[in-house]
Amino acid sequence: WKQALSILSEMKTAGINPNVVAYSACISALSKGQQWEKALGIFRELEEVGEKPTVVTYNSLMSCLEKSMQWERALNLFDEMKFCEMPVTVVSFGAALMACEKGLQWQQCLDYLDEMSERSIKKNVIIFGSAMSCMEKCCRPDISLKLMERMREEGVE
Repeated sequence: WKQALSILSEMKTAGINPNVVAYSACISALSKGQQWEKALGIFRELEEVGEKPTVVTYNSLMSCLEKSMQWERALNLFDEMKFCEMPVTVVSFGAALMACEKGLQWQQCLDYLDEMSERSIKKNVIIFGSAMSCMEKCCRPDISLKLMERMREEGVE
């Protein structure tokens, strides 16, 4: 992640304006190092210089926040993403579900599963696994079993 920050800085020093791809790559590298504060700063800088974040940028930052135990920030970013009418993907919902797991937000997790259905976003094994893990951590094995049944009903293997 240090190298990614260095490259971004060198680009600016050389008079090269980094684009959204460069910023997104830097956020992704910061995510791997769990450097959520730096990643959030890069995200805000991206917006300040007039670049528009992409779904990849949002997903990378949400993942970074979730991995860094900043689950509330991750869920707020997910809400911001939807408010800005950014197209949300299965990856976006996956990051939000993992944030729900970290924050023991089982009801929000179920709401996101329903929202995925409303948006016709196909759930996969990873999505259901994250939701079931959330239920287990929240001492809701009853709901976890119902999710296993729902997974079969939706044809997810």
